[in-house]
Amino acid sequence: MSLTGCTTTTTDAHFSRVQLYESVHALADDSVVVAVVHVVSQESANETGEDKTAEFTLSAVVIDEVVKSDGPAAGPEIIVRQDGGTEQAPPAELVEVGDTHLLYLTASELEGDVASQYYVTGANTGIYAASQDTAGCGTSQVFEQVVAETGQDLPAQISPEEATAPS
Repeated sequence: MSLTGCTTTTTDAHFSRVQLYESVHALADDSVVVAVVHVVSQESANETGEDKTAEFTLSAVVIDEVVKSDGPAAGPEIIVRQDGGTEQAPPAELVEVGDTHLLYLTASELEGDVASQYYVTGANTGIYAASQDTAGCGTSQVFEQVVAETGQDLPAQISPEEATAPS
């Protein structure tokens, strides 16, 4: 079996995310925040470390609904940090301004000004996009998995009520 993941390098930390999830419950357990959000703005940032420069996309998102939050309440606006941007191709799909998502998020555990930022749990695994059929309906939304990865057993569609449920 081949494991794929995303390696991120920053000035103060070097870590690798390689995790296959067998349920949304396991994905939620590895997340400090699970929330329905909409993306309001985006910018690129560069950091130099370990003899190279890494580009990140920083997306400001407004939390519409908190499904799960460990620790202090997140929001109402947080920054989601994803690898890649305009100069360096992202290894995973980026959220886009104007879109609504159900996101599984992990604290960045970085230092300084970026300490309050979040990564998507499992790189792109924790991104579910609002279904075009239900976006903005006021009833329970349905979210579709953005990238299905081999070896994971996650639903193709999910509602916020199902986002942390045991299998």
